[in-house]
Amino acid sequence: DWSFWVDADDEMAKDAPQIVDDAIDAANKQGADLIAFRYWVENASLNPLREMALRKGKGKWRNRVHEMLCADEPNKLIGIDKIVRIHKPRGYKATSAERNFRILEDVIEPAPNALYYKAQEQFLSGKYSECYETSKKALMFESLEETLRYDVLTNLGRIAPSNERLKWLGEAITLMPDRREAYYWMAVEYSAHGKWQKVWGAIRSAMSLPRPTAHYWDLVESIYSWQAMDLYETACVCVGKKEEAEKIKKARPAPKISIIHATKGRPQIA
Repeated sequence: DWSFWVDADDEMAKDAPQIVDDAIDAANKQGADLIAFRYWVENASLNPLREMALRKGKGKWRNRVHEMLCADEPNKLIGIDKIVRIHKPRGYKATSAERNFRILEDVIEPAPNALYYKAQEQFLSGKYSECYETSKKALMFESLEETLRYDVLTNLGRIAPSNERLKWLGEAITLMPDRREAYYWMAVEYSAHGKWQKVWGAIRSAMSLPRPTAHYWDLVESIYSWQAMDLYETACVCVGKKEEAEKIKKARPAPKISIIHATKGRPQIA
């Protein structure tokens, strides 16, 4: 009914059998599924409380290195303040350390990409508060690819608290100054607050950038084809540069699709 784990270089305390028997009796009376005991680590002079005994089928292991037992129901845990095991490693184990490094690299290396894709899913599904937290975690990894980092920064520039957005977009511009997207979203942020002179400055910077010659798989095509141009025209009108606005109007590519709004009387046909 119960399992008890030990390391190969552990020794049991002399009174361990009685301590464990008494602990299991106590756990059965209290309805506990996991029992923690004291664990003396001789070479480090540590005496932590470690989860050691588990009722069958009532918990699972967590962590691939320095594993720990966890009860399915966290409140079903009792602690016994007695030492049952003494850890006695025979010196530093280089092979164990190398093994642990390999395991940890296997866990950590894909972490930044996994966080990026998680943040993207949260962004696309409108879970902005969750996206905000996941995005900040992704940015903590220096190994996060440049284009992915740029995406994360521009997304934060759109969904972070308003007082932070320009900071994130500024970081995106510093990271990849040859791209329009961060400038465009900066202009959008200024427009939300009616700061049209700043809108004009930011969107003019975007318009000054040609389509990148480098291939960026996450390039926002609409910003390069019409969105930046559209906002630039609006900004020009708002700051009194009407001649510039007329030039943009004439240079704008002809629309490929006409949208016709259905009449109010026939919504079912729409």
